[in-house]
Amino acid sequence: MSAAESRTIDLLDRALYEGDPQPAYTWLRENAPVYWDETNGIWGISHHADIVAISRDPQRFSSAQGSRPNIPGSGSMIDNDDPKHLAYRRIFQKEITPRGAKQFIDRIQRIVDDLFAGLEGQTEFDLVKELAIPLPVRVIVEALGLRDEEWPRYAEIAEVTMAAGGGPKYADEHMMNTATGFFQEAMGVVAQRREAGLGEDWFSKIIANAENGDAARDDAMIASESLLFLNGGSDTTRHVIAGGTLALLEHPEQFELLKREPERLPVAIEEMIRWVTPLLNMSRTVTEDLEIQGVPLKAGDQVLLMYAAANRDETVFENPQTFDITRDPNPHVSFGIGTHFCMGANIARLELRLAFEKLLEKWPSLERATEGPLPINGPAFARGLRTLPVRLRD
Repeated sequence: MSAAESRTIDLLDRALYEGDPQPAYTWLRENAPVYWDETNGIWGISHHADIVAISRDPQRFSSAQGSRPNIPGSGSMIDNDDPKHLAYRRIFQKEITPRGAKQFIDRIQRIVDDLFAGLEGQTEFDLVKELAIPLPVRVIVEALGLRDEEWPRYAEIAEVTMAAGGGPKYADEHMMNTATGFFQEAMGVVAQRREAGLGEDWFSKIIANAENGDAARDDAMIASESLLFLNGGSDTTRHVIAGGTLALLEHPEQFELLKREPERLPVAIEEMIRWVTPLLNMSRTVTEDLEIQGVPLKAGDQVLLMYAAANRDETVFENPQTFDITRDPNPHVSFGIGTHFCMGANIARLELRLAFEKLLEKWPSLERATEGPLPINGPAFARGLRTLPVRLRD
């Protein structure tokens, strides 16, 4: 890359993600697929093949030093390598395997029906506020056995703490106090479950699985991972519901196709997940000197796996900048890949399927209520719409 072709990109800059990062991602893939971000001291990886290879090589690309850029590892499941990561994962994964996720169908459907019923008679509303936020948060809050009526408070906790995943520049006193407060609350819930007897909620089942499993019984670990569940179980689905709906409204021919042929919905949902890529990236730390595409990296260097860039890789996806609900196969990496593949993917897909089935049934005349750009919630981790004003045509 010549000096004339060089470009400075802050890969953790809020302004980048509150706008459209795709032009920058395209430039990176074409000119610097292994990009040194001097501002943050990290390497940005934008090619799909490189991200897949790194994700499948935890021996040379470790999560134990931290899965978020420039944030030390917390000791949580997501910040561990195998075998410790797998030992923790088995404790939690029993509840959200494909078979376990199917047990959520009735719960998710009930919440979806309730949310749509609450909008009966309204012709104009904010889809983010009325559907995208409450659906996944209510599902995860109910699953954890927390107080259902307090879901708005848990939604705020998730939004505040997820923002900190963008790196140290996003962490502030409010975020730290919010995370600490939830951890203390979760510790209290674990203690209460042990004292009162275990029930059918996730906290109870995870306690039981931990005691019967191959990882140490650790109440602090269970409490800490519950925040991971809250975050992962809320923001991801939220942003795909909102961003996927917007994509349909901005591509009316795709919306019409889906209404005519609703059996296409599973494939369409995968395209929404690729198109939105709600979790932008994850980090790994290099454990030995090596090269990626001829670029030398040293042990201790941190690489940022830019999923949102990989999901528009021209060498993998035909017409990647086109929203196409018939795209199949669709090898997106929105849920990660390898040993750290998102545990909640099955539940997220269920939530999305049931929400969009109801949307197609109840709101076939849905359209945007405003014109122009919409505000983006853009920390350098979870990116999505703040609002989506919509209306139903007569």
